[in-house]
Amino acid sequence: MLTPRVYRENVFLRTGLAVDAGSKDIRRYRARAHAAGSITSEVEKMLDELQRDPNRRIVQELFAPWRSEGSPTPPPGSAADLCAFHDRAVESHRTALELELDGGDPALRDEAWQQALTIWAALLHRDGMWDRLRDRAAAIADPRLTAADVERLRAELPDLLLGINARLAADLHDPSRQRELMETFAALAELELEQVDTALMRSVQDVLDRVDKACDEARDKAGSAGSGGLFIVSGFDTDVQADLAVVRNVLGDRHPAAVRVRDRAAETYRRCVVQHLNTRRDVGDPAALPFLETALDLAASSDVKGRAQEDLDTVREALEPAFGRPSGPTRPAMPSPRRTAVPEEPASVGWPWFFIVAGTVALMSGLRWWGGPWLAVAGGIVLWLALISLKRALLRRIDVLGRSCMTIGAILVLLGSLPWGGLWPSDATGLWGMGHAGMWLVGIGVMCVIEGAMYLGAYDDRAEERTAVWGITSTVYVGGVWLAGDGGWPAFVVVLVLALITLAAFCGAPAEVLIGLLSIGSLLTVAAVGVVGGTQTIGVVPTLIIAVVALLVVGAVGRASVRYAQRR
Repeated sequence: MLTPRVYRENVFLRTGLAVDAGSKDIRRYRARAHAAGSITSEVEKMLDELQRDPNRRIVQELFAPWRSEGSPTPPPGSAADLCAFHDRAVESHRTALELELDGGDPALRDEAWQQALTIWAALLHRDGMWDRLRDRAAAIADPRLTAADVERLRAELPDLLLGINARLAADLHDPSRQRELMETFAALAELELEQVDTALMRSVQDVLDRVDKACDEARDKAGSAGSGGLFIVSGFDTDVQADLAVVRNVLGDRHPAAVRVRDRAAETYRRCVVQHLNTRRDVGDPAALPFLETALDLAASSDVKGRAQEDLDTVREALEPAFGRPSGPTRPAMPSPRRTAVPEEPASVGWPWFFIVAGTVALMSGLRWWGGPWLAVAGGIVLWLALISLKRALLRRIDVLGRSCMTIGAILVLLGSLPWGGLWPSDATGLWGMGHAGMWLVGIGVMCVIEGAMYLGAYDDRAEERTAVWGITSTVYVGGVWLAGDGGWPAFVVVLVLALITLAAFCGAPAEVLIGLLSIGSLLTVAAVGVVGGTQTIGVVPTLIIAVVALLVVGAVGRASVRYAQRR
């Protein structure tokens, strides 16, 4: 209840009811307000709480005027004088908070704060105020509100009053000035200065918890396979920058809690960047510099600051040749929390490419002519070993490896689609027939495409997105070729449309374009099934049923893929 809006949410100030209003007074107020149409749901709720919760009511009474306006000036030392003293505290405190929340004359605001804090500090030690609250508890006559509850309120009120200014500090209403006001109140009320720190710490506890949670989530993502460090650290930076500013402004840079959370956030920045650079196998990434600089700025302890500085120097050294400055010896990749990646020069890729071409030609030639099955087997083995060799040669350059795998996969899929789709005039049923040759080539090609998508995704921090798009595209592609096998030109149309989808995804087309092309390809797949096979073998009606079921299945897969992409 005791927030900077304590007076704006006070039922007595909102309604004008006296603090000793009974049930009859509240009912009469309700009736008049309803008749006038001036009561709101918020006030209705406040009146219900006033009658339902006696502990809430006693606090509301404490922060509302005790005397009616226009009352004569009471004699010093009397009960009425105590009420007037209390009301001056309420009025000045209310004025200070209104000027703080809405803005106003700084001089009037500071004067109101000084008067409010001085009077409230004096009231804390006035036994008469607490005697009055105990009498009010007895008059309310609710077993849930006792004299012990009033004593607990007396013990907690200093911290609660400090908490109002602490909340203002957490909301960035000049945190340094709020701390000064809290220290002034602590001195006037004879409180320990540690209570000021405790109140400020309590006001930002939810902020500290959010930063800790963000650190845990970012580290878990950065440590998982295929996750992109810069993509993760960018999201982390967006999540915690404002919260870290609140912590530093409210607690100061030297507060133990601020030191702890600063070091933890700095280490999270650094680890995510290290993960990114080790995945790329390239230390010289200028996009990593801002995050490492942020880590260095945040780091509070010497060991965390030292690690951040070393990583920042490593990236800057690697970038020096790009700016035309002389470079020193190349430093190894930065140490990851789990491993150290040592870059190696990529091996020559000429021979793997030669054997890939030779193996593909041998496989196609051996299967084209029935008399050469062993040539086909040898070509398949050569092709497989060449792909493995290419992968090892480019393992340190995953961007080149990804493009190579996707290029090879696309070529193999297109070559295999010709005989499997029925466009190659040859036997398509035998174990060594061209139809099966195309099936094998498409299978190997699809694996290469998806693997290349994973490598490219890891390189540019979009592993999950790229893998999903290419995996779905390749699945529909294979389904189209299979369903329209031996289908002649209808099969070729399906393959062509799905190839366009693949090309559009590789060129970074928007999701809407990919979804539209995917829908067209799915419809053509169903049409090809009906035209080529169904009507001539099982009849029109079963064909239509199969077509509808296939369309529903493809639609479900498409919707699931869209939902997955949206969640990512």
